[in-house]
Amino acid sequence: MDTRPMKHQTTVMAVLLLFPIGLMAYSWDGNTWANPTNYLSPITQTVKDNCRTILSNGQLSGRAAGRMGQIGDSITYSMAYFAGVTGAGTTSNETGHDYNPIRSWICEGNPGWSSWYNTNNGSDKCGKGTEYGCMSSWKVSDAVSNGHPNTFMNVGRNGVPGNYSWAVIMYGTNDVDGWGAGSLQADSQAWKTNYKNFVQAVMDEGCIPVLSTIPPEHDHVGDQRYTIANDRIKEICSELNIPYIDYYQYILDKQPGTSWDGAAIGEDRLISTDGTHPSNVGGSNNFSQTALTFNNGFAARTKLTLDMAEKIKEIIFDNGPAEVGGVLTVTTNSLPDGFVGEPYSQSVQASGGVPPYSWSVVSGSLAPLTLSSGGVISGTPASATTLNFTVRVTDQDSDTDDQPLSITITASGPPQITTLTSVADTSIYQGAPNDNYGGDQWANIIRGGWVGNEQYMLYRFDLTSIPVGSTIVSATFRFHDRDPDPNEVNGTFYACRILSKTWVEGTGSVGSPTTDGATWSQAAPGIPWNGAGGQFQVGTDCVGTGSADGVYTGYVGGGSPGYISMTVTGLVQEWVGSSQPNYGLAVIAIPSGSSPDALRIQTSSRETGSNPPQLEITYQAGAPDSDPPTVTVSSAVLAGNVSDAPEAAPPKIIVGGTEVDVSSGNWTSPDIAVSSGDNDILIECTDASSNTRQVNVRITLP
Repeated sequence: MDTRPMKHQTTVMAVLLLFPIGLMAYSWDGNTWANPTNYLSPITQTVKDNCRTILSNGQLSGRAAGRMGQIGDSITYSMAYFAGVTGAGTTSNETGHDYNPIRSWICEGNPGWSSWYNTNNGSDKCGKGTEYGCMSSWKVSDAVSNGHPNTFMNVGRNGVPGNYSWAVIMYGTNDVDGWGAGSLQADSQAWKTNYKNFVQAVMDEGCIPVLSTIPPEHDHVGDQRYTIANDRIKEICSELNIPYIDYYQYILDKQPGTSWDGAAIGEDRLISTDGTHPSNVGGSNNFSQTALTFNNGFAARTKLTLDMAEKIKEIIFDNGPAEVGGVLTVTTNSLPDGFVGEPYSQSVQASGGVPPYSWSVVSGSLAPLTLSSGGVISGTPASATTLNFTVRVTDQDSDTDDQPLSITITASGPPQITTLTSVADTSIYQGAPNDNYGGDQWANIIRGGWVGNEQYMLYRFDLTSIPVGSTIVSATFRFHDRDPDPNEVNGTFYACRILSKTWVEGTGSVGSPTTDGATWSQAAPGIPWNGAGGQFQVGTDCVGTGSADGVYTGYVGGGSPGYISMTVTGLVQEWVGSSQPNYGLAVIAIPSGSSPDALRIQTSSRETGSNPPQLEITYQAGAPDSDPPTVTVSSAVLAGNVSDAPEAAPPKIIVGGTEVDVSSGNWTSPDIAVSSGDNDILIECTDASSNTRQVNVRITLP
């Protein structure tokens, strides 16, 4: 916050008058395919005025005109972003536009590898690193905890502060990973608050922030995190009156759908084969059409940064004319489908007019979704339907534009993946049939060649997080061979068996066995197995009734530590569908031969700090059950007691016209026919002295 005396405010006005007045508004002069206009937010008069105030405050603090900060995570920290074009210029420039003037301005008239920003100290990266506000895996919280923006603005590295007059900021790629699947809206709002506070602090340092939307990522296709995060970024820019670069929309426009996804395709597109980072084919200063629109995401981001730099210089630094929006137009003409039971969040967009915009629904209905005044459609639909409605955008001058839209809500969403850790596991040992080892971090699995010394592992997983009605696409059970026996041989097989009885994990260990859980002889204290060594479904190796997954066996190669995997798709489907009770499963060694030295693996249990037993499930969530149960009642039974001192003989009780027996003061009626609606039943009690009492009972059925 600027706490300087008011006398400086007069100085700010004087500084503003020193800038030359531009004669022409910013416009693109290159080839049409390279036109960046749709991906650079307009610098309207409101944005310009705000940014020139920031600039003036920065000049009072001695900020270096043109010097640009690079603030963000690995997509910014990488030398593939921006360094190449600044140090060596563009190569294969097919855009039809000369970027050398703006490159020189950013480098303060001295572009080149060793001079730009004057922050290339020895082997340090130019203007990059923790001291300058960017590092791999960083989130907004990491920047704050490292003292930014004060550190990158005023301290820097080796006594060289960043001293930036403007900065491109991109955070969010790592932040969204921590948002809960069921709390995306709440988590994104909390993140927005922290991000906005950070950006405001950058402004208070006299540095003009330009935010960038984050690019799409392979791991989050279909889960809406990135669209929500980019909506929040645009909201911050609108609320703080600062520009932004829409890198996300650029990628989607150049490579629609998921054609940008190098990880899915197996070849670099605008996103590389790692699915997260932009690609860099031919160098990030490769400005050929192929590179910028097909297989060099870093070059595309670098170009958009240079494009925004030109606008920043012409309109803000050189005081050129602000951009006017043109005719107010709703630019969103379609919206993606939603899914029953899954949070929906999409923004509607407009161009032209005079921002900020306000949004409303003027016809039709969005229910159960809602449209915020900021243009965000959100909510969680409960049933399949098609929503038809018309949105209206209103700008600051009260101009409006309408657009009819529709959203189709379907019953099932994209497949989801979850990895569960066992909630109970223990070994049972034939050589110590009454000892429990449920608290151990690891145990042996010993094959039947060791007569009298076989040892099995029992595992159980909690599947309550999988919605009822889900379809299991695949399920893989894994246990870790933590210390392979050097005598293990190729061809050793282990089988996974379905347990058919409830068992208790227990707390014992090899050094201190107990009897409070499953052992070779019992499933739980006082509850024996039907036969020693566990209780399994007859004739099955992890094959539930009706499943077609086959016998699940794991191949052990006698080599390095690692997971042994077994497919259990059919079994998990039966567990989720309740056609098979979930008692868990056991891993046993299949008897083969007689050599005991080739028959042992050591497996980690859930108590270990790493490599626990896992169940990875890919499932298609079914629609939530919104129908109440159907109750049919055809008869009722009434019961009660009676007392009648001092009479010795029991009274006579008639229920609904039928006399019932009375024994020790208690009575129970036979079945009484009832039907929907109100059923009035008379209970009449008469004692030996002919005294009578009547009670009316009403049973109401739907």
